[in-house]
Formats: sequence, C-alpha cells, structure tokens
Amino acid sequence: GSGGVSAAENTEAGASASIPEPELGSRTVRRPIDLYDPAVEDLKHLLPASYFPSKRFSQPDTLLTLRGLGLRTELDRNAVRVAVEAIVKEDNGVEATAKATRLLHLLDRCDWLPVVPVPPHPSSPSSSSSPSSSPSPYASENKNNHKRNHKKKNSEKNNEKNGMKNANRKKKKKKKKTGTARG
Repeated sequence: GSGGVSAAENTEAGASASIPEPELGSRTVRRPIDLYDPAVEDLKHLLPASYFPSKRFSQPDTLLTLRGLGLRTELDRNAVRVAVEAIVKEDNGVEATAKATRLLHLLDRCDWLPVVPVPPHPSSPSSSSSPSSSPSPYASENKNNHKRNHKKKNSEKNNEKNGMKNANRKKKKKKKKTGTARG
C-alpha cells in the first residue's frame, strides 16, 4: 500500500529519512482534486482516461470517498481546456465532431462561462480587440448583473406606479367620505 509517509515528509518532521518512497512503476499517483468523476457521463466522454481514477479506484464506495476528498464532478475551466486539447488531438474526425458538439452543448448550459479578456494566442482572430472592451471577465456575471439591474428598474417603476395608485385610491376614498357627509 502507498498509505505511508514519504521520505520528504519524514525529513520535514525530523524523523529518519530511511523510509523509501513506494515504487509505482509507470503509474502516477494523483490527488482526488486533480481527477474527475468517471460516474459523470459527460465528463467521461470528453476527457482522456488519465483524468479519472484508475479502475481499481472507480468502485461506487471508493468514488463516494474520493468525492469527499475533492474528486471533481462538474465541468470546470480545466476540464474545458483538457477537452478542447483532446478534441484537437483526436485523429477520428467523426469522434472529434461528436466530442466538440457534446462540449458545446455542455457549455451552452453553463452559467459561469468565462470571457477571456486577452486572446490566448497572438494570431487569434480576436487579438485586435482590447482587454478593456470587456467590462467583466465573466459573461454570466454581466448577464446576471444586467438581469438584476433590469429587475430592479422594473421593480422601482412598479413601486412608483403602485404608490401613485394607492395615493389616488386614498384621495377617492377621502372624497367619497367627505361627499357623503355633506349630503
């Protein structure tokens, strides 16, 4: 098992550094927070196998524990980057198109989709736009702020209308009361 303490950790703790680190061969040990949940179908179809726990650690009980330790269960910026890189490297055009379509559908459902204020590469078509042209690096933030501001303005207008209606109603009631008292 690899549940022991590494030699570096032993040295830091002042203990003997004679405990060897486990030999892992060609396998790499990765933290759960660096991996994605293979139970999430969309992720499973988009990301390379190296971004998931090995089969040995993919049992439901083990995945539950790994989720508690930070196993990623949702599409995030890193997953988008990895998926795009995998699509670009895909040799099969049909498979690449299917993955790209799936990724676009997932991105369509995302609320957090970032807008890159600076182009990722100097030769990209958007390299002529300036970073200051985007008020916020997050499209959904702009969209949500716009919705909030729009709702606030509508709410203020409705409050004004309702306030005027209420004032008019009070005047009418007052007139009725004073009118009936005289007659």
